[in-house]
Amino acid sequence: DNISLVLTASANSTQSDINLKLNELDLIDGNDWGISQKNITDTWEINPIILNFNTTSPDLSFNLDTTIYGNHKAQTKVGQTMLEGVTYEILENGSIYWYFSHNFIKPLPYSEYEFIINKPSNWDFIYALDQALVSYSFEYGNIGDSILKINKSNELLQGWWSFKATSPNYLNISNTKMLKQGEWTHTSFDAGESTRIKTQVNYSSEIPSNLGSTEVNLTIFDPEGNQWYSEVNSPLSNGSVFFSELYFDALNTTGGQYDYTLFWSNGTSLGGLNSSFLVIHQSSFSLIKPNDA
Repeated sequence: DNISLVLTASANSTQSDINLKLNELDLIDGNDWGISQKNITDTWEINPIILNFNTTSPDLSFNLDTTIYGNHKAQTKVGQTMLEGVTYEILENGSIYWYFSHNFIKPLPYSEYEFIINKPSNWDFIYALDQALVSYSFEYGNIGDSILKINKSNELLQGWWSFKATSPNYLNISNTKMLKQGEWTHTSFDAGESTRIKTQVNYSSEIPSNLGSTEVNLTIFDPEGNQWYSEVNSPLSNGSVFFSELYFDALNTTGGQYDYTLFWSNGTSLGGLNSSFLVIHQSSFSLIKPNDA
């Protein structure tokens, strides 16, 4: 009888007589003999994904285990719409909140999904809610972090997810002054006087960069709520903003409380405040007939 003996043994991919390569790339031998691995980061735009193996061995068999990770990039949405962007809210107390949404769709049989959201470092996330308004825990997402991550260990529900964050207010009433007779301390003016308003884009001594390309909007409303004046001005490099001189003439003003708003944004940071000042009209009368007094 003809008897043949076949001896099968494990070999490392980098052995000189094996030289197993994936897409012309050397594999990395593991701690266990005969096991190698390779991570490939690439952009694939066709289906199926083709992997090419080459070896110098005339007869080689091996088992291949593959795990493919994909990533889908998208822009944040306003509400449950396809409009890209975020919305914000500035409260009377100066608190600032940001809102945006993402429509999460999970194709079958994909698994182990996770969210990684690139964020401004001065945003502090408050919540991440799924379609059912269930709150999910997240990693990072605090001031100083550049991302928010919802870990793949969570079972993520398909549908519209909503996110809320807060950020510092870069305009503060303590840095906002009105000029009267050489002093930046007043909020009450007589008809015939004038003033200038100044403020500073600043939060806890942090002044944003590239302020010259941004603007601060000033809008003043008269006692009836009508817009009385508006101006737009760019901050100086130290954050200071000086607006034009305003004249309170008896003919162009009404006595009472004037409200004004200041608003600044560079796209990812905000500043906003409301305040007021008084314009006082005085009248004098001369009695023509004192006996009628």
